Amino acid sequence: MAPIIAAFPLALRRGRRPRPALPHRARGQGADRGGARAPPRRDDRLLGWVAALAITGLAAFLRLWNLGFPNKFLFDETYYAKDAWSLLHHGYVTGYVEDANEKI
Repeated sequence: MAPIIAAFPLALRRGRRPRPALPHRARGQGADRGGARAPPRRDDRLLGWVAALAITGLAAFLRLWNLGFPNKFLFDETYYAKDAWSLLHHGYVTGYVEDANEKI
């Protein structure tokens, strides 16, 4: 029984109420006097959306910019395109077609 009692915090064993999670000086930051969280301000939500959309736009620009360069297949990229063409037309990967590069 001693290990179970030892697991309780000392303040609870002595019958005291535990202290609030936030210290007194931090309560004014996003909480009212009762300790409840204040709703987010409209400016905070707007700034969050603008920042998320700006990051998404920048990521899209960096990924899509110069996407068509180089304009020919390099090394093993030709095999992926041939497998995709085979899956699209036959439903499974088949042997390579003779003139597949022209059909792609």
